Amino acid sequence: RWIVRPHSAEVLRSLAGAVGMGVPLDRGLDLFVSSSNPMVVQRRMATVRLAISHGEPCWQVLAREGFLKDREVVLIEAAQRAGNLPWALNTLADNLDRRLNFRIIAALEV
Repeated sequence: RWIVRPHSAEVLRSLAGAVGMGVPLDRGLDLFVSSSNPMVVQRRMATVRLAISHGEPCWQVLAREGFLKDREVVLIEAAQRAGNLPWALNTLADNLDRRLNFRIIAALEV
């Protein structure tokens, strides 16, 4: 989880772009399966992509693989029902980036 969690913002932005263009979610993850990310991230993304293509709910699979937390899944599902999914994914990605940067700065100051 420590290795994949910092990549969550990138994943959410990619999925927001896919949703905005009308591309299936599993195809929106192709970039992460064959990217230069750490091998652990590539393997977990391949698992996520396969599960989604077999019909499992995307957000629960991402949570199971460590990319999302349960409260984030609830937020995303609510945004999906309301029709604000791309906006919510981008906003959540920005929030994750801010929190990661804050933690890095706090660790450096300590």
